[in-house]
Amino acid sequence: DVAATPDRSAHPMMYTHNANLTSLPFFWLLFVLGVRDVHAQTRWLVLPFAAGLAYLYASVRLVTSDRLLAVLVLLTAATLYMLVVLWGFHAHRVWSFPVTWGLVFHLARAGQGRS
Repeated sequence: DVAATPDRSAHPMMYTHNANLTSLPFFWLLFVLGVRDVHAQTRWLVLPFAAGLAYLYASVRLVTSDRLLAVLVLLTAATLYMLVVLWGFHAHRVWSFPVTWGLVFHLARAGQGRS
């Protein structure tokens, strides 16, 4: 149950065998900002997913120095139905995308002598 509201009816039952500590502060912050409905909170997951796509593009562009390839990889990832449905808007999985590609981008950038 990751709903960040005291309203009992907004708390769906969700089983997970491990807690996702990244999503809890995100939903808490949304609650503090006034986004109290679980459905409205879920719509905000587009932000970390978009950040993951941006990091994917930046990583491919940095490593290959090829803008066209980076755009094609981005378009492929953004239009893969299963990626978007299973990872893009899933409260626990969405964080893997920006974390993974953010790490790749920053490590590649550090490896090239940039900070």
